Amino acid sequence: MVLQAGALGATTEDAAVHAAADELRRCGRDALAELRDLVGVLRDGPGPVGASPASTSPPGPGDLAALVEQSRAVGVAVTLSERGDSAALAPTVHRTLVRVVQEALSNTRKHAREAAVVVDVGHDADGATVAVVDSGGTPDPELAATGGGAGLDGLRRRVEMVGGTLRCGPEPDGGFAVRARLPAFVPTTDRGS
Repeated sequence: MVLQAGALGATTEDAAVHAAADELRRCGRDALAELRDLVGVLRDGPGPVGASPASTSPPGPGDLAALVEQSRAVGVAVTLSERGDSAALAPTVHRTLVRVVQEALSNTRKHAREAAVVVDVGHDADGATVAVVDSGGTPDPELAATGGGAGLDGLRRRVEMVGGTLRCGPEPDGGFAVRARLPAFVPTTDRGS
């Protein structure tokens, strides 16, 4: 699929087809990189960080900005602070980081109407930290009744699968926080084979 999309992009003179072929190729390469990361985890189990970066580009930093804009569009007051370079994260890790923010913002809409939310993301050579902290509010009865109530548990498993840690809970001054630390790459164990 990636090769065929590349060939299509190289041979077409239609700008829209060229752009679509490039996007298909990028998505295909990202999916292959994510699959390689996950197969490594499933095959070897979690171990020390030792995987090398994938040769594909991770999803763009606009993913977080888009989530923040979606929340603002439905009335949530969100502030985003991001430091460092998200390109240093493996695609699977970046998608996990985006999922942490997505789940936390979704929970705020359900359980803390009218809360102010701060999304703070920092990237460094070892990975990324993310904190989504709301100021507290009242639940939305209709939204709070949706879902199975296992969002944070599923998120914790997803974060742990890539070698990260997740902490969630009430803040001392009110509100609720979701905090995660993620490695730059999905950990694998080198068994010398």
